[in-house]
Amino acid sequence: MTQSARDLESTFLRAWQLLLANPIVMLPGLIVAIVAAAVESYVFAPWASSIAITSTSGDANVGLAARSVESALYLAFAMVVYIAQVSFVTGMAGAAWERGRATLRDGWQAFARRGVQTLLAMALMLLIGLVAAAFAPVTFLLTLIAYVVFIIYTMPAVIIGGDDPVAGIAESCRLALGNLLPTVAVVAIIALLAWLSGALANAVSAFSPLGAAFISLVVEQVVVAYAMLVVTGEFLKLRTAPGGRAV
Repeated sequence: MTQSARDLESTFLRAWQLLLANPIVMLPGLIVAIVAAAVESYVFAPWASSIAITSTSGDANVGLAARSVESALYLAFAMVVYIAQVSFVTGMAGAAWERGRATLRDGWQAFARRGVQTLLAMALMLLIGLVAAAFAPVTFLLTLIAYVVFIIYTMPAVIIGGDDPVAGIAESCRLALGNLLPTVAVVAIIALLAWLSGALANAVSAFSPLGAAFISLVVEQVVVAYAMLVVTGEFLKLRTAPGGRAV
């Protein structure tokens, strides 16, 4: 299926309508951002300070071991909260497209059912991304651009479509290749929205750093939720189109 400009426009419009009707889709991202900031400030930052003191005034080996443990715990924490955010937002986006209404329960069910598969998909995507990044300098960034375009439907394929990680990436590539120009347009528009949200935060920071942080947080979650609604809508539309696969 190759979409027309009107088909793509309808996806963006409907995604915006769904976001306005379901602002709760932004809530998981806001919660994750607040929890992550709190844990960083009140758990890992004090621990890092104590490690620094240990390293300079005590046994250096103890300090090195403590830093290694801290890094491992922080990485594990970051992965869990990121997987939770992606699973919740994608699951809720799928529910919004399916019945026009999304709840946190939809997000929780997606996380509970597909959390492990989401982790494995992210790990595989990271490996592919590292390869794309390695070749980026000699391909004028084309490998990175191709990577972003062709993996864009992976999370909906894994979380909503029920694919395993390898099949999810393959399905994303198949859908993107069969609908290349509209998919490139989706990636470009989402990137533009992300850039505009950053520019807005920078403009506000000249007047109020605290206000900029708040606006940046809110606008970022609006963009994340809207982007996932767009991507999920495109995934559902392409996968159920003639020649696609039923979800």
